[in-house]
Amino acid sequence: MLVLFPCQSCNFTADNYAMLVSKSFIDSLSAAQNIVRADLVFTMMGGNYEQGTWMHKDVAIEFARWLSPDFAIW
Repeated sequence: MLVLFPCQSCNFTADNYAMLVSKSFIDSLSAAQNIVRADLVFTMMGGNYEQGTWMHKDVAIEFARWLSPDFAIW
């Protein structure tokens, strides 16, 4: 079992790790699918009902895997 602990000397936390992995995944997906990074995850703000954060389907699946170990195993 791999257990990650925050790095006290370098201030590296699990959140930093998650962001690093997410950035790496998005960069790889962008290159593989020839899609601009900005089109893989974006947030729409405004007064209408189309506001929110939108993700490419592959990013959404990876995000779900990160949120739920049960989903990742499924």
